[in-house]
Amino acid sequence: MNQCVDEVEWIPKDLALKLKKLGLNTLLDILALPMTHLEKLRLNRQDLTEIMKNATIFLDNVSKGSKAFYKTITYKKISLGSNSLNELLSGGVRTGLVTDFFGASKTGKTQICFQLCVNLQLLDGENGAIFVDSSGTFRPERVMEMARSINLEKDVFNRIMVIRARSVNEQIEILRRLKNIPFNVRLLIIDTLTDNFTFEYQDGERIIERQAKLAKHLHDLRSLAIRNDIAVVVTNTVRAKFDAEQNYYEVETGGNVVYQGVHIRVHLSRDEYGLNAKLIQPPIAKPNAYFRIESEGIVDNGRYKKK
Repeated sequence: MNQCVDEVEWIPKDLALKLKKLGLNTLLDILALPMTHLEKLRLNRQDLTEIMKNATIFLDNVSKGSKAFYKTITYKKISLGSNSLNELLSGGVRTGLVTDFFGASKTGKTQICFQLCVNLQLLDGENGAIFVDSSGTFRPERVMEMARSINLEKDVFNRIMVIRARSVNEQIEILRRLKNIPFNVRLLIIDTLTDNFTFEYQDGERIIERQAKLAKHLHDLRSLAIRNDIAVVVTNTVRAKFDAEQNYYEVETGGNVVYQGVHIRVHLSRDEYGLNAKLIQPPIAKPNAYFRIESEGIVDNGRYKKK
């Protein structure tokens, strides 16, 4: 439910009236607030940040409240190729949810996406994938190499559509075009989620506008996943940070907006044992899985032991 601004108790009545006069009638309108409207509101940065934070949390809670609806969906699980990764995600990447794989360069994010495009076609011949490429990462020869290992070489690209998203608006608009795809879309991949946003909104003064648009985009992705029983997979980058003791750690690009905007979060990294996947959200007792990338695709490494 996208609540009207004058029905929300934490928005003062006089501000709600101002918002409606500017054509901002709902919480989603606030999250898509353009800078020209921000200037007219004459709000300070702290007040504006608080309003957008509350709007994001409210819409996120509405989405989480849809758990009862999840039970009515006959969902599917798409194998990741590695038994270890599949166990980490309780069988694979699930339809009806947004799954976020984030990490530094060369940790397997795009390779996992290629593997999902191929393995989706094992569910049945009518399912297809949309690969939204915002960073020039799609490699058809790599997808073909993975497909050969499971005898899908001949028809693999009949069920994969690649769309290049060169801007934030192009990336957002893709969600409205899915109904025109000539196959049953069961997997939507965005590789990479935040690249267009960080490129177009580099000025520090535009961070609030960027985060607002990103929050609305993620809300739309969640709604799409739930409504159409689609597995939505996004990849994301990280920024290096150091704590007071100069210990290195990584922070996902987009911050809290991304944390609150997805259902499943998997941090990919590399350590002395190889490529490591850690389930961040939801947390579990043993959240780590190790895997390798071979010519045939994603496979287990020597540390995997079947339960």
